[in-house]
Amino acid sequence: MDYIQRLPFILGIFTALIVGVVSYKLNFSLQETYIKMAISMGIFFILGLYARSTLIKIVEEIDRKKMQEEIQRIEELRRQENQDLSQNAKEKTHTVEYTIDDGADDFEPFNVSEIIKTKEN
Repeated sequence: MDYIQRLPFILGIFTALIVGVVSYKLNFSLQETYIKMAISMGIFFILGLYARSTLIKIVEEIDRKKMQEEIQRIEELRRQENQDLSQNAKEKTHTVEYTIDDGADDFEPFNVSEIIKTKEN
C-alpha cells in the first residue's frame, strides 16, 4: 500500500528522467530539456494522482465486498442455526414416562447375616 501512496512521485520522477536522457541524446539545449522535464513531470504527477485514487477506490471496494460476503455468510449461518433449533424444538415432545419397576435391573442386596456367619466360621 505504501507504493500506491508514492505512485505520483515515482511516475513523475521516472518520466522526467527518461525525458532528460532522451533530450540529452538528441542534443537539445539545457533550458529546453529542463522545460520538457518539468512539463512531463507535472503531467505524469497528475496522472499518478488519478491512478492512485483509482487504485485506492478499487482496494476499498474489494475490502467492502469481502466484508459484505462475510456478513452474509454469518447471517446465513445464524438463520440455519435458528431453523435447526426451531426444527429440533418441534421434533421434541415433552412427555413424561411413568414406568413401574419390573425388576429388570437384577439388583440383589447382600445378606448381612450370611456375611457375618461366614466370618465367624
